[in-house]
Amino acid sequence: MFENATLLNQTTTGPHSQFGEEYRVSQSARQLYQRVRQQGRIGQIVARLTGHQAGRLIDLDDFAGGPRASRARHFAGIKTVKLSEIRGSAGRHNDFDAAFQPLTANSEQRWLRVATARQERLGLPPVQLIRVGDSYFLLDGHHRVSVARARGEREIEAEVTVWELA
Repeated sequence: MFENATLLNQTTTGPHSQFGEEYRVSQSARQLYQRVRQQGRIGQIVARLTGHQAGRLIDLDDFAGGPRASRARHFAGIKTVKLSEIRGSAGRHNDFDAAFQPLTANSEQRWLRVATARQERLGLPPVQLIRVGDSYFLLDGHHRVSVARARGEREIEAEVTVWELA
């Protein structure tokens, strides 16, 4: 699926742009990003034209009754979670659609770095999830989930915290 050709890119935006930070990006990661980003754009356009709401990630605060809702919490450990069970986000629900396709261009550099690392089989930390009932909400690891889904993976390693709503 991926070619081994890697290019050296230079940061052009963000906090490190003035230092000219360089990072490696595989051509296949760039092609995958462009395809996934295009699919996200098309979904947004179709939703606007048809008057339907695009498949959006569920906001954890909306789902759980707001930031001040009473909840019991406990750490459930490291688990393998099906990507299809991750339905929302804690704080980044506007950056990705329900299929975790990036909706904004500002995540491109991070996405490409994660995709290149996955291609090169570099170890990445588990994502951090909050489980509420049968649904999972992403706290950290949005780009890792996006890349995993784009690569056709079905599961991901995650640190899971369970919230029990009162």
